[in-house]
Amino acid sequence: MKVNQKGFELVGVLLVVLLLGFVGFASWTVYKKNSKNKQSMPTAQVQKKQEVPEEYRAEEYKRATTVPTDWKKYENREYGVSFSYRPNWMVNEGLTVNTELYDYSIGIGLQNYGITELIGIRKQSLEDAVASLKKSIKNSQEQEKAAGWYTEIAAEKKLTLGGHPAIELTTDYIPVNSNTPKESLNRHYLVFSNSNTYYLPVFRKNTSLGDISKEEFQIFFDSININ
Repeated sequence: MKVNQKGFELVGVLLVVLLLGFVGFASWTVYKKNSKNKQSMPTAQVQKKQEVPEEYRAEEYKRATTVPTDWKKYENREYGVSFSYRPNWMVNEGLTVNTELYDYSIGIGLQNYGITELIGIRKQSLEDAVASLKKSIKNSQEQEKAAGWYTEIAAEKKLTLGGHPAIELTTDYIPVNSNTPKESLNRHYLVFSNSNTYYLPVFRKNTSLGDISKEEFQIFFDSININ
């Protein structure tokens, strides 16, 4: 009986040792995993909350509109962009338009009316994107003049939009006939985030989304969020 008792004791000791070893290994595995997560967390935060250069902080675009409760919500997680839109609008992803400016684009327009506004995305710096847009505007001038007018950049301004560095370009419609006054109030916004530049829909004197009012366009524009 004593031999058997010692045997049971030995087995019990071995079981305790194995159990402690298993618990220790499990604890070490969890600690290792948490350590890796903590190490990678700052990098993700830097990508999401990038530092805005000082020269862009002088002015910030203010969003002062409230989205109506019946509007729909669009979200594209791959490119980190979302916005709200009216129930009778449609959204079309991955359009092959303006490929000289965009790698990827999202079209917005009225159902049965067609795509009239775009959010364009390209993997490039903000400076290169502005240069590309200016070149595109200049290259279109001769063709536009045949129609009696052309587009010319009137002003350029650096600002912060949604926590990201951005550029506002104001363009004028210049008539070929000098007796006709020029028209302005067209504003282009380019926003930089996580290695991509986002070309936002253009503020026009007369918006082109069918029966949309300027107030509704403002709500739509202000709802655009870039991560």
